[in-house]
Amino acid sequence: MKKSFKIAAVILSAATITAALAGCGSGCNSCNGQTRNLASLRSNWYADTTFKNIQPTFIDDGTGAGAERLVYSVEKTGGTNATYSIDYAGGKYETYFAAKTFDDSLIDQAFKDGYTTAGNITAYYYKSELSFESVTFTVGETKKEIKGDSAVTECYFMPVGEHLRPLYAKYSVKSATPTNLNVNSLEGAYVEVDYSRESFYSFDGDSVITRTKDNIADTADTVRADGLNSYADSVFDVVQLPIALRAMNVFSSALNQKVGLYTGNGIAAYNFVGSTSPLISGDNDKNAAQLAAVQNVLQSAGLFTPVATDDGVSALSTVAMSVSGDGKMPGVSQKYWFAAILNDRNNEGRATMVKKSEPLPYNLGSLEYVLTEVGSTLWNG
Repeated sequence: MKKSFKIAAVILSAATITAALAGCGSGCNSCNGQTRNLASLRSNWYADTTFKNIQPTFIDDGTGAGAERLVYSVEKTGGTNATYSIDYAGGKYETYFAAKTFDDSLIDQAFKDGYTTAGNITAYYYKSELSFESVTFTVGETKKEIKGDSAVTECYFMPVGEHLRPLYAKYSVKSATPTNLNVNSLEGAYVEVDYSRESFYSFDGDSVITRTKDNIADTADTVRADGLNSYADSVFDVVQLPIALRAMNVFSSALNQKVGLYTGNGIAAYNFVGSTSPLISGDNDKNAAQLAAVQNVLQSAGLFTPVATDDGVSALSTVAMSVSGDGKMPGVSQKYWFAAILNDRNNEGRATMVKKSEPLPYNLGSLEYVLTEVGSTLWNG
């Protein structure tokens, strides 16, 4: 069975990959006379969202102090595929966000000079781990249970004042992934993949070298892209996506921002769009239960304080954002919900992600991530 690297259910919805290959310096607003549409960003994970650099209290000194650790349950919902179904058991998603001294071993030799000139670098570090106890495919009366699905991402990137410029990114995926819309056998329903992708960026952000290792076929591929800074919009690595969304200056339903996401083969054009569908207690019973649950989690962590109102006490305010491909075939959209920012200088909720909905391909439903635990937080940042 042919191996595919298009893991839409694990990393990001599929979109047309486009490459922009010309050159100019890092973070420039104008390249070769062409004005760039750089996204306006804020450090929405801090109490003072206007702070452009890294707070000293957010630097991991090796003990894990100062880091944000979040845990989410992951469940599959919906699905209208008439020929087969997929179910996930024991889903868990964990994230770790802090600042660290950038690891010199993650510098590609081709870009050594730029990092040497920069000297000691303190950068943001973001890691996510998605795991399932089992995944079950069902075709008619036949079932196949597969153990050990997982996806791990890691990335280093610069602060908001430097446009969250990526320095390094990696994702490792081991997954049984749907492959077709219509099937008549289990063999045609999925393919098992096991691979890793590492992207090494030049310090100025203009070039990247990506190395992909297929652990099943025991093959390796290398891709080089240059001229990233001449792309019309801001460019982030795809594994930075949750942080890039969280950093949007327009943190509301008015958000409408084009960005480029580097995927390992090129830059995919995406739209970040605010939604008028936050989690609201009166929306429906399911949303009401989810809102109450995540509100309790944030309140226990000191990230939400109910305020007395004429109707009782205030509920957690949230902001919803969608991510979809920018093109004639945009594909499906992911949707994220964050704690709303009610005060730019006293941001109690730290724009914490409280929910994510990630559509599966081929009308197989969606994966729904809901916050269940705050292991540690940025309350003092």
